Amino acid sequence: MEWQISRKATLRLREPARVRTTMVVRGLICWQDWTDGQIVLFDTATCQFSMIDLPTPLQTDAEESTYKLGETKDGKFCIVDIQDNALVSWFLTTNDGNAFERWMMYTKVHLPPIVKEFTGCLIEDEDCNVSVHLVAVINGFVYLSFFYYKDTRYACELYLSLCLETSEISELFKGAYRRNEEAHP
Repeated sequence: MEWQISRKATLRLREPARVRTTMVVRGLICWQDWTDGQIVLFDTATCQFSMIDLPTPLQTDAEESTYKLGETKDGKFCIVDIQDNALVSWFLTTNDGNAFERWMMYTKVHLPPIVKEFTGCLIEDEDCNVSVHLVAVINGFVYLSFFYYKDTRYACELYLSLCLETSEISELFKGAYRRNEEAHP
């Protein structure tokens, strides 16, 4: 196969420093933050690029996205994001010919009860500063990191996994904040 350059097709790309490979799913290399409102895909089987639109709630003018790309247990391409204190996931449906069709909401899990159970803090509590971050989505599990100050005396960190299929939560690590760099399961 020979590479061909098509002068008719152009992409409005963001600054190269912001572009990052975020996931390899079912033979697709995926880039987020390359264009507004879309994900750029490279199919390793056909050596072709394509683009898919983000789910409507994720199409914003934000400089950098907070969502993570991954796959469900049965291998469906999915996106997970935190919106309005809830963990929301979508999966990409396909037609009979394996072409992508549309995003469907998969799960929505409210975070305040989880934060309360594992940290003893309320998200809106002024005495307990809590931040929740998505780390990764792997094989139907969402990995989350929590950073919080309890009673402003000491900093704590907590890592959880959440199964998208069953909403079962497992604590992976809880302890004093250790100034970790990027954590990855």
